[in-house]
Amino acid sequence: MRRGGSHPVNADDLKDVKSFDDLAKLFHEKLEWPEEKWETFTGVPALYGIPKKELEGVIALAAVQKLSPKQEWGIFLVDFGANPLRRSSLRRILHAVATRARATHAHPTWPHDNILFICKHKEGFTLCHFRGDRLADAKLKSFSWSPTAPARTALENLNKLLWNGKWVDAWDVEALSKEFFESLSQFFFDTVDALKGVIPDESERRLFVQTLFNRLIFLRFVEKKGHLKFNGREDYLRALWEAGKDPKTPFWP
Repeated sequence: MRRGGSHPVNADDLKDVKSFDDLAKLFHEKLEWPEEKWETFTGVPALYGIPKKELEGVIALAAVQKLSPKQEWGIFLVDFGANPLRRSSLRRILHAVATRARATHAHPTWPHDNILFICKHKEGFTLCHFRGDRLADAKLKSFSWSPTAPARTALENLNKLLWNGKWVDAWDVEALSKEFFESLSQFFFDTVDALKGVIPDESERRLFVQTLFNRLIFLRFVEKKGHLKFNGREDYLRALWEAGKDPKTPFWP
């Protein structure tokens, strides 16, 4: 349950996030995290014996110091700078800081499925979590967004990271997939109904809407890969939408 004064993270919030400090402030204000500034320990590679060559693409790695005495998750900030996120680097960090049957050192460790990686990279931000019965078999789960194109899924996931909440639910793919297809189905039929005055025949309306949706989903996929730009903006579809709404220079004359 949220405190009375807190509100969910929204798309405008994410547009303002450019750094880990911005994210800390947002989590404090919207997700009830205890501190608005994260104190960090930057000596993780040296402390845990992780060679630099095994951290491909990583510019900086830091552990967030405990934000409360009852904190059950380890939190790591991984900065890839202008590089893409490297899953192999995250797995190497995981193997160094996760609790094993026999600890190889006396430094702080956490269960492998109780570690949150907050990553900053060339595409934006990604929050990662390894899940599995054993460390060796753990699979990486993640969700991402960029400051110019906050994803709806990312918003839904972020709002499940309330302090002292059940964080693992933020990566519940089955629940998210079900919710996505239910929303898509409802939106599909709403759009079909909205076009009755334009396309009288129902079968033709459904075919039109299905084709439109398929193309938009494909364009969103290509956009997310960074292959589409409009007026220098990488949020291609939103840029087109906003240009089309401008009465002075409409996209469609």
